[in-house]
Amino acid sequence: MKLLTFGIGAMGFAVAVSTASAAEFSAEAYEDKVDGKQLAYIEVSGETEIGDYNRFLDVLPRAIALHQSEETPVDVWLSGPGGDLDEALELGKLIFDIGFATNVDEDVECASACALVWLGGASLYMHKDAEIGFHQAYVDDGESSIAGNAVVGHYLSEVGLEANIVQFVVSAEPESMLWLTPEVAKSLDLQVEILGE
Repeated sequence: MKLLTFGIGAMGFAVAVSTASAAEFSAEAYEDKVDGKQLAYIEVSGETEIGDYNRFLDVLPRAIALHQSEETPVDVWLSGPGGDLDEALELGKLIFDIGFATNVDEDVECASACALVWLGGASLYMHKDAEIGFHQAYVDDGESSIAGNAVVGHYLSEVGLEANIVQFVVSAEPESMLWLTPEVAKSLDLQVEILGE
């Protein structure tokens, strides 16, 4: 495990992640099967690191240039084990502000910081067999951080999510993971489209 820290004022917090490669970003296009228009998606895969916000901005013009629909948003396809919390929250808020959709595909893991980015989607999509996991923020010694979880809660309210979803996201202890299933999403009244059903 690798310990990544982020700071708020004089306090430091951390998110644990598996050792993985830095996130990779690409913008690609595909043809919509309904109307034949070319649609774009941005793929973000790997560990969230400082600088990913800017790397996302680097591929954004290509995605916009490839996208030929005003009705359908650009999709952001996510996968990753976690990473830098500050960067994840900034990236998720950017995705929300732009109005892009987020998606986690079949048998793909998007956990911790990645899952927080996913929640920033203006529209949320997940395959029924996606693995989207959450846990509490914590300080360097591994103890849960009230302040870190408050920052996560503030972000989630900024992207329009209700208190029950905030409670779910920060309910698992730092050393564990709480996985979102289609059934759990429904019980939380989380507005997510389940694919593959």
